[in-house]
Formats: sequence, structure tokens, C-alpha cells
Amino acid sequence: MNILHRTQKPSRVLAVLLAAVMLLTLIPAFALTAWAASDDTVIDVSDSATLSGTNWAYDTTTKTFTVAGDVTITGDTGAGSSSNGNRVVVATSMVANITLDGVNIDVSATNSACAFDMEGATVILTLAGTNALKSANNRAGLQAPSGSVLTINAATGASDSLTATGGMLGAGIGSHSGTGGNITINGGMITANSGIGGAGIGGGSMGAGGSVTVNGGTIIANGNGIGAGIGGGYYGAGGAVTISGGTVTAIGGSGGAGIGGGQNGAGGTIVITGGSVTATGGSSTGSGVGAGIGGGGDNIGGGGSSGYITIASGATIKATGGASTQQGGGAGIGSGGSDSNNAIGAVDGIIIETGSNVTATRGTGSSGTRNGAAIGYGGGNSSISGNENAGQPFTPTTDVTYHTVAVTQTANGTIATFPDASATTVVHGANQTYKITPDAGYKVASVTVGGSSVGAVTSVTIPNITDDTRTITATFTPANVGNIIHLSDTNPPATGIGWTYLNNVYTIINGANVVVTGTSAGQRRITVAASATARITLDGADIGNTNALTGSNPPITLSAGAKV
Repeated sequence: MNILHRTQKPSRVLAVLLAAVMLLTLIPAFALTAWAASDDTVIDVSDSATLSGTNWAYDTTTKTFTVAGDVTITGDTGAGSSSNGNRVVVATSMVANITLDGVNIDVSATNSACAFDMEGATVILTLAGTNALKSANNRAGLQAPSGSVLTINAATGASDSLTATGGMLGAGIGSHSGTGGNITINGGMITANSGIGGAGIGGGSMGAGGSVTVNGGTIIANGNGIGAGIGGGYYGAGGAVTISGGTVTAIGGSGGAGIGGGQNGAGGTIVITGGSVTATGGSSTGSGVGAGIGGGGDNIGGGGSSGYITIASGATIKATGGASTQQGGGAGIGSGGSDSNNAIGAVDGIIIETGSNVTATRGTGSSGTRNGAAIGYGGGNSSISGNENAGQPFTPTTDVTYHTVAVTQTANGTIATFPDASATTVVHGANQTYKITPDAGYKVASVTVGGSSVGAVTSVTIPNITDDTRTITATFTPANVGNIIHLSDTNPPATGIGWTYLNNVYTIINGANVVVTGTSAGQRRITVAASATARITLDGADIGNTNALTGSNPPITLSAGAKV
């Protein structure tokens, strides 16, 4: 039965409206209770029988859940050889909000299997409860190599956790081989354990660290084998590492820096502006060893150079160089230790701003003479200023250079620096995270960095800012939120409270209490399900000439400005 139609005569429209208003007074209160639509956006990794759901599909041959949108992942695969072998892959180029809710994925007994692979995708990962990802050889625990963008948030706080363990050559979080992706951690308790050759967080074997940003949370990063705790894998430079908050413990593997280069790798660009950081270079009975913060140790060429290290006021640092019983010890902050036949690594630049709290301890070398400096050079075979084999100290500067990023936002939302929303400048070389927040009733339409789209994301990190030319822009669009149907939403979700959407049709179900607003985008129309009783408020809505409001006797309220 038609309730409203633009082709009906005015007298008939008034009669129908009057009947609808009268009927509203007769409806029981329970009939107007808001309805939460059920959905199947949950992946249970213990379930190998269900083949698909909203935004995901399961392949029984490869035992792979492929994610193509927003989902929640839960369940337990079992451990080791008892695992069912199920794993998760996020489709390339996908932008997805994914929640890990008490999930355990262990595919370590399956050759070259990855627990969670998001290569080439952008994932906003929310941790709820205790979660674990464990991969096999040649794979990272949580695989996010170069070209991937990963942001990790905690649902409630420190109790939300993730332990990610890579297989041989893989990082705990980052790359399986080669350079790591753009990784940002905003909260939660994160333990990242690499396989031999990878970094705890960052590059896989032979790979640089990529971009790693820690804004909060409790982080333990172990570069087991010969990688850095945070930074490069074996032979990999540290990449761009920024720590602005949280509690971070980073331990290098044999020859790897706590934060910086893996064995034989330079330190990269390391900026620490806040938080509490403990960084320890990996020790060794053979080759030179890594710095606490800076270069990796060496067993082929000179010890890894320090890279460019900036410690700003507000940071608390405890950095200890790795010790060696046969070769050079690493610097606490600086370059890695060297093999006895090779040169000591260079110090590229160290800035320690007044107001920071820094404790640096040298790593001891063989014979008690090849010690690294507390701040400066690692120990080795070379003679520097007449002090054979010992790493010489380096006097850091105290002047920090700052830059600005041009921020442009349209109406109906904001862009703010994170974690310090009041910050207006960025330390030279730092990675900076921005939060994009739409106003109520709106969502993010697009975000661009340097003129290039990064998707409709709510958080983005710009890596390695070294000048004043970087830009970020965000636009916002009306959104369907909860029980509100916004006809101007150009990409509506499949469900809301009291309604569903498919092929330009909003279907309002029994017991719904919905508000319809905005101007119809295209041929949008509203249908009330058969036999449904619902409350519909038209609040400044323009459904359009070709659309109809139809259904079976739903009560209706017209607010000021409604156009039907």
C-alpha cells in the first residue's frame, strides 16, 4: 500500500498523513525500539566450512580468508602442527578497518605460510583482547612490506595486545624480505619477534626498516638473529624511525642495533621526541655488534654508520651498545662495532636537545680495548686520535630544526597532529601522524598527502619530513550513521540501525526508528518492508521526483523543511 507518492493528489496525501499520525499514537513502545542489523562481517579462523560473508571469502584449497573491506577476525587455528592452517590475506590496494578480537593464527608449521598478509593494502588494525600471529619461514608475522600502510590502535587500552612472530628471514611486523612498509603504532601492548635475519619491527632480511612510528602503547621488539629490534633486517639500514610516546624496549639480534641498522646496516634516520625508550644493541661472540641506537655491527666491511639521530626534549632514553668477546663493541648512541680487520663506522650526525633525559652506555669489546663509546663511534681495529681500537666519543649538537606541514581541510571535519594535537611544527627527519576526524553526520571523503590520494582514511603518517613543502588535505561528505539515512552519501554502507542498503534502495525494517535527510544522490529510494511497523522522520529530505516512499502502514513524522 502506498503511503506517499509524488503523483498522488494533495487531498489524498493529506488524508494518508493524518491517518499515519493517528496510528502513531496507537503503536506500542517496543515497536519503536531501534534495530541493530545483523551482519556477517566476522571471520572465525577456526571455521573452515563457511565460504563467504560480507567483505570476505574463504578458499578451501589455499586455506585463505581474503578480506576486501571492514571485518572483525576472531577464533583460534590451533598451534604448530595441530593448526588448521587457515590464514588471512588483505586484498591488494584495499583500504580496510580490521579488528583482531581474541584471535590466534599459527601457520608456522606450513612452509612459507603467512598468518596475516596485507602486502600492498592500507589497514587500520584495532586490537581487542589478546591476539597472536605466527608465520612460517620467509614470512613476517604480520606482513606489511614496502607499499603497505599499517596503523595499529587499541580498542580499550593496554590490555589489548598482539604478539607477532616472523619465520626465518621475516620481521615480526613488517617485511618478509626487503624493505618494511609505513607502520604506525598508536596503542596496545605489542610484542614483535623476528625470525633470523629480520627486524622485530621493520625490514626483513636484506631490507631497510621502511617507516616505523610509535605514538603510544607498550612495545617490545626483538631482532632475533642479526636484525635490529626496530629498523633494518640483515644488511638493512634503519629506515625512518620516530618515537613520540609510549614505552619502547628494542633489542637487536647479534650485530643488530636496538633501534637502527641490522648487521652491516647504517642507522637511517632516528627521531625520538617523547616516551620512554630502552634500546640495546645485539651482542656477539664473533662479528662486531650493534649500537643501542644507530648503526649495526659488522662482519664484512666497516661497522654500520650511526645515521642521523635526533633526541628532542621530553624524551627519556636508555641506550646500551652491544658487547663482543672477539671484536669491537657498539656505541651506546652512534655507530656499530667493527670486525678486527675493518674500519670503524662513521658518525653521520647526533643531536640531543636540552631537556631530554639520556643515559648512554658503551658496549665492551674484546681485550678490554675495543670498546664502543657511550655516544660516538663503535670499537674496532682502526686508530682514531691515537686511541687504537677504542671507539672515540662524539659531542652531539643541541639545536633541533623544525618544519611545518601545510594542512588544508574542508568544512565538516578536522585534521590534527597526533599524539599532540597542539603541535604546529615537526622535528627535522621525523614521521608525523595526523588524525582526520569528521563532524557528526559526516565521514571522510578523501585524504591526499603531497597531492597523492591515500584513501578515505582517518589516520595517516607522513614519513621523514625534511623541509617545509609537505602537504595534507582532507575533504568530508555526508554519511549514513546509525539510524540516520543521509541521501547524499555517495558510498553508503550495507547496513545501519533499522535499515539496509542495496542497489540504490534503502529498506526500512520492522521496529525501526529512522531519520531521512539530505538530497538524493542519483535514483535513491526508500522502501518499508512488508508488514513492517516503523517510525520515519523526514528531516530536510529531498528524495527526488522519481523516488517514492512506500510500505505497509508505517507511522511517519514530517519535520520542518521536508520535501517529498
